[in-house]
Amino acid sequence: MLLSIIVPIYNQEKYLTRCLDSIYNQGLREDDFELLLINDGSTDNSLAIMQYYADHHSNVRIISKDNEGLSATRNRGIKEAVGDYIYMPDSDDYLIANGLSYVINNFLNDDIDVLMFYSQTVSPEKLHTIPEIVNGEIVYDGVGLDLIKSHINFSAWNLIIQSNIVKNGVFTGGVFRPELTISEDRLFNIELLLNNPRIRIINSTIYRYIINPLSQMTTRSPQRLSQHIQSYVYLMGVLQNYIDSIIDKDISQSISRVINGLYTPFTNRILASKVKYNELKCIIKRLQDNNIQKPNNRILKLLFTYPILLIPARWAYKYCFVPFILPIIKRHNA
Repeated sequence: MLLSIIVPIYNQEKYLTRCLDSIYNQGLREDDFELLLINDGSTDNSLAIMQYYADHHSNVRIISKDNEGLSATRNRGIKEAVGDYIYMPDSDDYLIANGLSYVINNFLNDDIDVLMFYSQTVSPEKLHTIPEIVNGEIVYDGVGLDLIKSHINFSAWNLIIQSNIVKNGVFTGGVFRPELTISEDRLFNIELLLNNPRIRIINSTIYRYIINPLSQMTTRSPQRLSQHIQSYVYLMGVLQNYIDSIIDKDISQSISRVINGLYTPFTNRILASKVKYNELKCIIKRLQDNNIQKPNNRILKLLFTYPILLIPARWAYKYCFVPFILPIIKRHNA
């Protein structure tokens, strides 16, 4: 079988039908792919929707498990997959018609391990409703160790990956780390490229990433914020270990830039959270004990050197930035 399409699903009844319909609108024969629907303990009508597709298509497999999060759910799908290649779209996004068949038929062959394509971010209010033309050409043909020096910012749903790469144990901590509740793809991207696969990038924009206000990326509950903060600390620690162990300076500098870029969303979640001052001190001590580089930004560097400054910064964030500045930013980006 050519392709295993793995869809991790948790409470996505509002968007799931659109996602699955788009998969069956890719110009692929059902004999050529299996659709693995990994139910991560959904409590809404998502399972009923999955069952509908299983009843109407012979290539659907539903795998239900307890709620464990996105990383564990993707890992389960990878374990179950039998296709020569793996593709992992998110359940609240979709693909434009015939996109996968176009990139597979025109650009996927035995000479490459990973086929990467482009995506477009859209809001639910601005979804494309007219037929879209699928086209594109090769913009990169090379290996991971060269690509990592210039390009790390991509997502799992941009990639069609040879199954052996994610099944043969080259990912030392697991393909996706269950410890991460955010930025799972960042670490996956780096570890994928460090294994030096043959990569081809196509500038075909066939994937639509939906800005979902209810998704875990935008959730601001105290529990979720606390989990995100711990995830950033863990992620920066793993990345720092790679920096310390890699001889190639260009690769180390590229990973270093990733850590530096993580400090802004990391700080944002600290300021938005309700973690106490003693907890903040422990968080910063963990960064220091692991010799994690400090941010390049002078203000952020000051905050992470003197955690007491995070207290007035949090006040300013809550009472100035959120009510007065954030609405202006949102209107500007609308």
